[in-house]
Amino acid sequence: MASSHVLVLPFPAQGHVNPLMLFSRKLVKHGFKITFVNTDIVHKRVVGALDSLMDSKINMVSIPDGLGPEDDRNEIGKLLADAGMGWALEAANKMGIKGVIYWSPSTASLALQLSIPRLIDDGIINCEGLPTQRQMIQLFPGMPAMDTAYIPWNCIGDPTCQKIFFQYTLRYMQAFKFADWWLCNTVHELDNHPAQSCMLPLVALQFLIPTQFQELAIGLELTNRPFLWVVRPDILNGSKTAYTKEFQGTRGKIVGWAPQTKVLNHPAIACFISHCGWNSTVEGLSNGVPFLCWPYFADQFLDRSYICDVWKVGLGFEQDENGIILREEIKRQVDQLLGDANIRARSLELKKMLMNNVAENGQSSKNFNNFIQWLKE
Repeated sequence: MASSHVLVLPFPAQGHVNPLMLFSRKLVKHGFKITFVNTDIVHKRVVGALDSLMDSKINMVSIPDGLGPEDDRNEIGKLLADAGMGWALEAANKMGIKGVIYWSPSTASLALQLSIPRLIDDGIINCEGLPTQRQMIQLFPGMPAMDTAYIPWNCIGDPTCQKIFFQYTLRYMQAFKFADWWLCNTVHELDNHPAQSCMLPLVALQFLIPTQFQELAIGLELTNRPFLWVVRPDILNGSKTAYTKEFQGTRGKIVGWAPQTKVLNHPAIACFISHCGWNSTVEGLSNGVPFLCWPYFADQFLDRSYICDVWKVGLGFEQDENGIILREEIKRQVDQLLGDANIRARSLELKKMLMNNVAENGQSSKNFNNFIQWLKE
């Protein structure tokens, strides 16, 4: 068993690195040796947050990302230009090494991306991925309808980045054929839909402009409730705001980083204002916390549809004519969510369902054990 070696290669973004690190820790418990590859910049961040006892068994290595010191690594177009992970599966296949894809978003978003050829054939998008017209579409029965304006590669904003994102998507979709397993951080009951039958190998914070930052800050104050607000240090190009000092030690607190899973597990948490990334969605559901949904791009809009319309464990925000979510809207939705006992009850029911799935005899545990057995063989 000591010679069994797994190479883990995540896309260089937090939403991909974090779940794969958690997955790697589970593999370590089963006796596997792990080499975890990050870009140099991400490597420095990850090493500073490692659990020394557990992660001493994970060999952390880094490679350059190809960008210069002046480049903004929050600009997704630059990351995507050099960070397509599909080549790794192709290379492994040529060398006779087994390949496994770990899909960090929902299976619904995977179904959408696998449907790109059909979307083009049906005239819903053109060959560059752009919608031919704005409309509501439903990919498969049981999936919520989605607005073509919020197709993942179409809601980045910058046309150049949209094209890069779409080409990147096509590339890694092609690479899926080289994988022996497709793994996804979900349970069957969460986003079950007919599209899953087509995916045979599959086993089951918001960038704010200063004006919007101000509206959120005042909106949180208007709720007259305690809050914890995580604001990345680079979210406003490193600038300070007057609100940061005002909130410290009063009703709320602003921090640059927080252990999200531990925070959501605390009994004092009544709701979770989330960008609706799939990792955050699963963490919120696992802790029975209702959502206030504030999606930004990619699969987050589809995840919001599941949270608000399918599972009914959260509410969304309405923007004004300028695309801003006003302070009054923030207060109104917080009050409405916390006053709805049915949303809270449904959240706790989903938590129970998820916990049963990861229990010893749950389906997720059985799937994971089957995968471990495959690795050992």
